[in-house]
Amino acid sequence: MYGVTLDTSFFPATDDQPVSHCTIGRLLAQTAVSGGDAEALVEITQQGAVARRWTYHGLYRDSLKLAHALASRFEQGVHIVVWSPNSPEWVLMEYAAALAGLVIVTANPALQTGKIPEYVPRFPLFAAIRQFPVTFPRVPAHPQ
Repeated sequence: MYGVTLDTSFFPATDDQPVSHCTIGRLLAQTAVSGGDAEALVEITQQGAVARRWTYHGLYRDSLKLAHALASRFEQGVHIVVWSPNSPEWVLMEYAAALAGLVIVTANPALQTGKIPEYVPRFPLFAAIRQFPVTFPRVPAHPQ
C-alpha cells in the first residue's frame, strides 16, 4: 500500500485519502444496502470446514438485533469488556456495540477471572461478556 520501511514505531499521517466522517455502524448499514448479498463473514471450524456464513445484509440484521438488546440494557457510552475467543459472535458484538453507542474494551480470553479488574482498572466498566450467548442486567451509564 505504502512503500515505506519503518525503523521506528511512528508512521506519519497521510493525506492522500479523504477522511470519512462515518461511524462503523453507519458504514455497515450502507454496505448492507449497496452490497447486501455479498459474503461478509465465514466461520471456519478447527477442522477447516465451513460452519456458518453471513452476507452483509445478514451481518447487519443480526448486529442490529444484538444492538437493540444491548441498548435496552446499557446507556450509550458504557464500557463493556468482551472476554471471549475469536468467533463470529465477537464480530457481531463489535458491530452491535458500535450501533448501540457502546465502547468495547477487549480482554485476552486467556486471562483468569481475577485478572480482569487488574487488566482494565481505568475504565468505568459495567459488564464483562465472557462467552456467547449472553444475558445482561439493565445498567445505567452513570450509576448513583
